[in-house]
Amino acid sequence: MRLAGPRSRSAARAAEPSRSGGDRLRRRVAGRGREAPGPDRGRRRRARFPRHRGGGPDAALPYGDRGRPAMIIREIIVAGVGRFASPTRLAGFTPGLNVLSAPNEAGKSTLFRALRTCLFQRHTSDTADIRNIATGDAALPVEITVAFSLDGRDYVLSKSFLRSRSALLTRDGADYARGAQADETVWELLGLKPAPGRGQMDTNSFGILWVEQSRSFEPPQPSDGARDTLTSIIASEVGTLVGGERARAVLDTVSAALAERETQRGPRAGGPLRAAIDEAARLRGEEADLIARRAELETEFDALARLRSEFDRLRDPRLEAELRTNRDDARAARNAAQAAAAELRTREIEVQAAQERFARAEERLNAARDARKRFDEAEARLEALDREVVTAQEQAMLAEERSHAALDALAVADEALTQAEEALRRHNLAVEAAQAASRLAGWLARRDELKSLTNRIAEIEAALAKTLATPERLAAARALQDRIVALEARLDAQAGRMEIRLQPEGASAVAVDGEAIADGFTKALRGPTRVSVAGIGEIAITPPEAGAAQERELAEARRELTAALDAMGSASIAAATDAIDGARALRMEAEGLRRRIDAIGAEFGRGDPVVALDQRIAVAQAAVSAAGLDAAPEAGDRDALEERRREAASARSVAETAKTKASEDRIVAQTNLASLRSRLDEQRERVGNAREDAQSVAGEDALALRAQEREAAAQDLEALRRAFHELSEATPDADEIALAEARVERLEQALDNLRRDLDRTEHDIRSREEIVRRLGADGLDERLARVAQERAMAERELARAQRATDALRLLRDEITASLAEGRARFIAPVMENLRPYLGALFPGAVLDIGDDFKPARLTRATVDEAFDHLSDGTREQIAILVRLALGAMLAKKGRPAPIILDDALVFSDDARIETMFDALSRAAQLQQVIVLTCRSRAFAPIGGASLRIEPA
Repeated sequence: MRLAGPRSRSAARAAEPSRSGGDRLRRRVAGRGREAPGPDRGRRRRARFPRHRGGGPDAALPYGDRGRPAMIIREIIVAGVGRFASPTRLAGFTPGLNVLSAPNEAGKSTLFRALRTCLFQRHTSDTADIRNIATGDAALPVEITVAFSLDGRDYVLSKSFLRSRSALLTRDGADYARGAQADETVWELLGLKPAPGRGQMDTNSFGILWVEQSRSFEPPQPSDGARDTLTSIIASEVGTLVGGERARAVLDTVSAALAERETQRGPRAGGPLRAAIDEAARLRGEEADLIARRAELETEFDALARLRSEFDRLRDPRLEAELRTNRDDARAARNAAQAAAAELRTREIEVQAAQERFARAEERLNAARDARKRFDEAEARLEALDREVVTAQEQAMLAEERSHAALDALAVADEALTQAEEALRRHNLAVEAAQAASRLAGWLARRDELKSLTNRIAEIEAALAKTLATPERLAAARALQDRIVALEARLDAQAGRMEIRLQPEGASAVAVDGEAIADGFTKALRGPTRVSVAGIGEIAITPPEAGAAQERELAEARRELTAALDAMGSASIAAATDAIDGARALRMEAEGLRRRIDAIGAEFGRGDPVVALDQRIAVAQAAVSAAGLDAAPEAGDRDALEERRREAASARSVAETAKTKASEDRIVAQTNLASLRSRLDEQRERVGNAREDAQSVAGEDALALRAQEREAAAQDLEALRRAFHELSEATPDADEIALAEARVERLEQALDNLRRDLDRTEHDIRSREEIVRRLGADGLDERLARVAQERAMAERELARAQRATDALRLLRDEITASLAEGRARFIAPVMENLRPYLGALFPGAVLDIGDDFKPARLTRATVDEAFDHLSDGTREQIAILVRLALGAMLAKKGRPAPIILDDALVFSDDARIETMFDALSRAAQLQQVIVLTCRSRAFAPIGGASLRIEPA
């Protein structure tokens, strides 16, 4: 018995990151179908991916025997990738043509990006491409496993990104490399070179044979590595026609040397030609500067003499004294004007306060007069309301008398109508008694049917009342179940794992949490666990409580699910679903029964049809049993009775109308009287309140007092206005004050200007003296002669550099022209592999391909068309055919790689798409071809093996 864990590995592997989700996916691929330990255990695991050494069903693939061997993808497993939160497998691969046909958003492109990420990205990378394929749940790592065959061996590469980062490569079921070594070992197997630092991986031939979604319209764009691979293959056949690699090496050397000297816009910055040009220009500028400085020296002497004369003028003390005297006089005048203006503003504020006091006094006087007026009007309205109430009382008594008379007349008419209707009713009963016997049997049968239908509906409603499950409760329970599944997956992804592998002699000797195990055992460590070994001891494992909050959330979700199922009276969600389906069937049956009841009830009018039938049956039975008539009643008797009833009804209608009119008049009179009495009470209350206010506010004494207050306020206001006017006549206005301020500022500025002019002139004199000393003491003439000599030497060096550049340019052009003459023969191997594909799709057409392996022009029936001017569908088809040709050339030279097309051929018509299917089938004879598409119907004729997405 041994416990598998990071500490049980060798010292070198103990330094690797602990295994988590990546190891779990690896075990799903390499250890699926694990049996009891034994000597054949490893052999059974390797049988998962059969080797291809030339025999068996894959022997028809003519892969090259030399160079790099064929690569065959066998299986892809992902978890935490895009929509695949739980482990999901893409299976069913064969060495030939493989097709994954699935609807939009099934995850095809996600699996393609996962394949590229696993093979070409370091497991420690944290790029935007990796984050973009991660599942939205940030707690899950990105786990990708790719199984492939290479050189007759089976490899499984498992990587975990972003969280619990790890990488493991197995070969034939045994660990082969881990961590960074696993990344680089896979690249070495595939012939790839890792990019320096964090640069983008050069995917070599994979980059031109693996076409991403919406990129199939673009022609192949080989990377540097892919271009070198293709060029080396072609150069092995036609390189000597144009000087071979030596000519290209010379061209590269000349181009590099020329590139150091110039660009398309001119000399290159930092190159020897630009350096010679810049040095000559610098020395010419320096020589010109020295000549200018010699002329500048003479100019400085003249300027210095002028500055000294100006300084003597500004330093005269009489000029500053005059300016100070004028400034002090201006300040005194300004201060006096400002004091007078402040006094005037104080008087203005007093006038405004007096105006407000006058306005308040006048307002109080007007308010008292208005109160007096309102009181007089209220008393007049009270007297008018008294008169209206008396008149309304008389009208109400008269209306009451007319109402009583109308009621008496209506009672007489009602009695006459009742007698006429009773006579007509007795006649009708006699007529119905004669007809009831023939209808009684049918009514009895209908009543029995209705009772049977009603009883069945009652049974259904009783059964529905016992059904507690509802769609809303079921939806809530399902949401809880989904939440529990997500929480368990998140906890399993975050928790460590314990794996126990037993030797045959250790069977049943180990127990986990009291439960004996007979074979291997794997458990997510989400809580304390005890491992007991019989006869040895016990191991207690207590993992960190990092997920305690999520465990509590999981327990709470399970309790809520149990409560939800109890509320529906169901043991499971499936039982609740069955209960809801049964209730739905019962409701449909009850609805059909009710429609039958409605159909029967329509024959008997509105209301309950059973009650109506019972009534008719009772009436018929009573009529039949009580019918003691010797003969049926005459029709003429009914007409006379009907005429008598109509006359009585008409007389009653007239009496009813008169009674209604009298009643309405009585109600109107009583309402009017009540309204007038209410208004009279309100008016009396208002008059009482107004009388008290009028005595205190609007009495004669109060009015006289308010008038005296207003007169006193008016006199104060007039006196203050006269004082303000007299003071304003003697106070300077704002313009005069502003003029005084401006004079003070002008004189202060003149003093400041005088001091600044003195400082500036003195500074200028010192600066000019320094310039003169510098220009006259540094050997200006000797420096000018030396710079002139250096400038002549620089111009000779510039001429030499220009001649060397012209020679390199001529050599480059000659070699380029020589290489261009052999381009057609250089590209011949590509055209040889392209010709079968192109001839099938475009018979007789010729495709021009450039040195960069990109289609340039298509010639059909002597008509040349630029590749960029072709339709989208034609460009896509040609681009795919060129990729197939390059893949065929690589395969024939022993460097085959799988071809992968993601949602290609989207604009192909029916005829061309069939031809493209033939081309893909032909390519699949040389290498593995994988087609991803969402167009199941259009791609049905393509054949090949069908890939499938399934839980891992």
